[in-house]
Amino acid sequence: MTHNKPPIACQSPTAQLCEIRNATLLDVNELARINVESWKFAYKNILPESYLDSLSLQELKPRWERGLQVAHRNCLVVIVGGRMVGYTIFGPPRSKDSENGSAELFAIYFSPEFVAQGFGTRLMNKVKFRLAELKYQTCLVWILERNERAIEFYLRQGFCFSGNREPEIFNDCTLQKRCYVLNIQNFSAEQYSMTSTCS
Repeated sequence: MTHNKPPIACQSPTAQLCEIRNATLLDVNELARINVESWKFAYKNILPESYLDSLSLQELKPRWERGLQVAHRNCLVVIVGGRMVGYTIFGPPRSKDSENGSAELFAIYFSPEFVAQGFGTRLMNKVKFRLAELKYQTCLVWILERNERAIEFYLRQGFCFSGNREPEIFNDCTLQKRCYVLNIQNFSAEQYSMTSTCS
């Protein structure tokens, strides 16, 4: 995982200052906390209640410890008022069938009280900057079809539906997910750098 990039400052439309930086192993507890909080909020009435109830900090902490040590995978966190409120994970795609030059965005999640305050767009801008800097050509993300809030967010960020669908199983429930793709080649690292700084 990359840890040599300096943190950047950002300002949301609500005028709350935030910092975006690379995650470290010292962040595992907070990452697991946001993981549980955000999933129970974002996937209420989408995923089975039994699945959401089964999410626990004890199980997620070891996963985060392993995940933060995966080579070439990036995890950025958002800090507001000294508190971690969100994170994103991206890197080489999981599928070997993905096109060369493609990255995959695995997650962007926030604590419920920080949703829809502009921090997601700021974090996405930083992701775009990093992807352009790493010379990726495209970025894909898989979204559950029933997750309308997430679909609207990614469409606003420039992602387009690729036409690909796949099933995903949560306990005994099978849901469909869609693949959306962002063309990184249309933009430069310099453009993303400008959108990622304070306004």
